[in-house]
Amino acid sequence: GATNPILTITYDGFVNGDDASVLSDSPVITTAADTNSPVGVYPIELNPGTLTNAHYHIIGATGTLTITPALLTVTANDQARSYGATNPPLTATYSGFVNGEDTNILSGAPVPFTTAGTNSPVGTYSIIPDIGTLAATDTNYAFAFSNGNLTISPALLTVTANDQARSYGATNPPLTATYCGFVNGEDTNVLSGAPVLFTTAGTNSPVGTYSIIPDGGTLTAADTNYAFAFSNGVLTVTSAILTVTADDQARSYGATNPPLTAAYSGLVNGEDASMLSGAPVLFTTAGTNSPVGTYSIIPDGGTLTAADTNYAFAFSNGVLTVTSAILTVTADDQARSYGATNPPLTATCSGFVNGQDTNIFTGSPFLATIAQTNSPVGGYLITPSLGSLSLTDTNYFLEFYDGTLTILAANSTTTLLSSQNPSTNGLNVAFTATVSPVLPAVTTPTGSVAFLTNG
Repeated sequence: GATNPILTITYDGFVNGDDASVLSDSPVITTAADTNSPVGVYPIELNPGTLTNAHYHIIGATGTLTITPALLTVTANDQARSYGATNPPLTATYSGFVNGEDTNILSGAPVPFTTAGTNSPVGTYSIIPDIGTLAATDTNYAFAFSNGNLTISPALLTVTANDQARSYGATNPPLTATYCGFVNGEDTNVLSGAPVLFTTAGTNSPVGTYSIIPDGGTLTAADTNYAFAFSNGVLTVTSAILTVTADDQARSYGATNPPLTAAYSGLVNGEDASMLSGAPVLFTTAGTNSPVGTYSIIPDGGTLTAADTNYAFAFSNGVLTVTSAILTVTADDQARSYGATNPPLTATCSGFVNGQDTNIFTGSPFLATIAQTNSPVGGYLITPSLGSLSLTDTNYFLEFYDGTLTILAANSTTTLLSSQNPSTNGLNVAFTATVSPVLPAVTTPTGSVAFLTNG
């Protein structure tokens, strides 16, 4: 495939110090070999032509042109991979084709190999091409082999700051990181030290997102097989929860609801209710006619707003407790003269609400006094108790108050003392009087209270 070299001649036989300068003209040198001629030996023909000298007889001797195989170089291609990865396919490049020929004159393939495996540390390793099954379809080529290089670079170990979240006003949670990229079954045991993670967010930082930035810190790998890359995380500061809690309230059956109020909890960073505007709306289903029981007091946002977006509102119900109304049964004061029979003993009921009256009663209370016709002048308790009295409405409970029977001297003017009934909205109800001799005698009016519930 190469062009023929310049064909030259050598002279032998000059005498008397002569050389080629004594010759006239030049010989003709030719060969049949050209660039396409296959490997082999070709004659170089010498024709003296017009070469003359009267003192010499010129004889031409044939030379030889030897065509040797062209050198086809098989070069392993350079490759690169990271530590722990598998080797890429090993390939080769051919150089040295002549006469327009290419790989079509080849059969089979070389086998490049390298000693580097997945566990091989960072470094450079030879890729050695071997002839394998490679062959040329003719003998015009000889093979030469040239090594390539496999470069193993450090594996990239990514240190990623873990995303975090907290509410406004809270301290930052511990900042941590995750490692990704270990190979060959390795883990954090090949590391020493730790990265440093930081964020600009503080307890006063408003709602939003803030970068968590990892830095190398003291983090190192036990060998050079890893290089570090760092990836930011995100700290999300969410709204602090400001809880609006309806205050618990209580009232008796039939009363109007007390003012409904609320308390706030969850303000942070030294802030207080002054940064709020408007007010919540509080409502309950309980009305004056609502029976004894518990009722939710439900807060709603109403016009309540915060001065900034760092708070979100949560609402917590309160309880309105409707308690039993007190229905007072008070023995009416009475008076008679010494030796007279006791007047009918009566009682006054007070404390009815919502337009109710004694229609919610069945039965009657028991009224007793120890005073008899021969009882001396003085004051005697008239004591009421439950008796057969029963309420058909459970929204009340009964309280009993004593009255006084005053025995005056015979033939004196009797004046009934004013009632001890503490209420002004009572209804006078006459009940059958019963004399009970088991009660202790008293001479001075005193009061007592018995608290009894219906049933």
